Amino acid sequence: MKLKNKRTQKTTQLTIHLISIFILMYIILAILVGSSNKPVEAVSSTVYVSNYDELQAAIDGQEEGSNIILANDITIYKNIVIDKNITLNGNFHTIFMEYDSNQTDEDRANMIYIGNGANVTIENITLNGRFANNTGNCIGIRGKDSDNTSNVLIRNSTVIRAFKQGICLDENSNITILNSNINENNGAAIFGKGINVNIYIENTNIQRNGWNNPQRDLGLEGTIWSLTDEELEETHLPNRENNTSAIVLPHNTQLQMLNSYVMNNGGHGIEVGAYWGQNQGSKAEIIGCYIGHNNWSGVFSEQDSSRVIISGGWIRYNNNAGIELDRCSSDSKIENAEIFGNGYTGISLRNNSQVTVTGCNITVMGQIQHTAVLNREWTTVENDAHGIEIFDNGICTLNGTTIKTEIHNKYVLPPHNIGTDQYDPTNSDISSIHKYPYNGKLDVCSIAIATENDITVAPLVINAGCTIEGQINLDSDTAYIYTTEVTRTNCLV
Repeated sequence: MKLKNKRTQKTTQLTIHLISIFILMYIILAILVGSSNKPVEAVSSTVYVSNYDELQAAIDGQEEGSNIILANDITIYKNIVIDKNITLNGNFHTIFMEYDSNQTDEDRANMIYIGNGANVTIENITLNGRFANNTGNCIGIRGKDSDNTSNVLIRNSTVIRAFKQGICLDENSNITILNSNINENNGAAIFGKGINVNIYIENTNIQRNGWNNPQRDLGLEGTIWSLTDEELEETHLPNRENNTSAIVLPHNTQLQMLNSYVMNNGGHGIEVGAYWGQNQGSKAEIIGCYIGHNNWSGVFSEQDSSRVIISGGWIRYNNNAGIELDRCSSDSKIENAEIFGNGYTGISLRNNSQVTVTGCNITVMGQIQHTAVLNREWTTVENDAHGIEIFDNGICTLNGTTIKTEIHNKYVLPPHNIGTDQYDPTNSDISSIHKYPYNGKLDVCSIAIATENDITVAPLVINAGCTIEGQINLDSDTAYIYTTEVTRTNCLV
């Protein structure tokens, strides 16, 4: 009797298991049948692409947060448009730009256009514009509105050889650039166009930009700005002598740059404020950077209420000034920087600009260039130099700063002999050229001051810990200098 009950119990359990399996299979089948009638939705994923069509289709079809990876180098003929939150990973490949006459100006205005308030990461990629004629920027960015900014991160990438600007930021856009190179673009490396623009740069090289800007166009749509010739004359925007500054911050643009190089560019290294008459000042904070060998000044500002802060780093061998401030705000400051060997002045202040200089070393080099001609004669050109220039009611306060002046003789020999009485440039012993001393007058001084007659505050305040090697030239009817004890001395020319 007990054996029969056990068999009955096992049969019942087996029946229950079978019924459960059938029910589970029915549920799964119902789900599959129901889902087959629904459209396929975009999914967040990783996808590899090998040409323009696949790349644009992947951007359009993938869900927010997707990772799109290049499988190889590709060539494009019109904009890649990104309007959602994605990552574009170049996988260390290159996107090349080519001109296509069938595309409109708007379609080829940027290699990559980012808009609609998208948050985009671009990494491990080279964007090569190839200087393709009548194309545009490598990257163009624009936010949707002040509440929906476009935020772009560029890292481990190269932006090179744009026909216009390397990166152009329109209003309501932010960019972070890390460990990258922005080089050899016809126009600016980075142009902050419009309001509500923030730029952060770290460990990045910005070199050889702005030597051949093709036209006035700085926009994102291939349209020419409606600036008159007179307005263009009042700016340092591109197309003035076809040269452009490397980083241009026209108005209400914020820049913070750390541990980066800005070198060998066609205009200024960094230009803070490019429009006269604008009251929305831009701000540049430059920390531990090397800014040198640029065709104009290293750092230049000419906008009401603009602010420049330089902390550490080197400002060296720029053709004009190391730092040139025009109408810069009173809270500008330069700290612990080496300012060396710039063209005509270390720091220049104009039009009510105010700056505090602390812990800096400023060395300025006047140069007398002697060029050899026939019969052992020399032509001579003077290059004056000032450590600090203060003009038009500028005000400078010095704390713990050293200013040195040097005069260098530069001797230029011809490439070959032009006569029997000419020096042989192949002769390593050219000490004999020093037999011909230069007896002219060179204006080389530590500080030069030229102010209006009715000034009511001191143009120069020298506080404790400063070393001034060289003379102070006063080129005004009456100028005032505050000494270390902050007592005023009336200095007559």
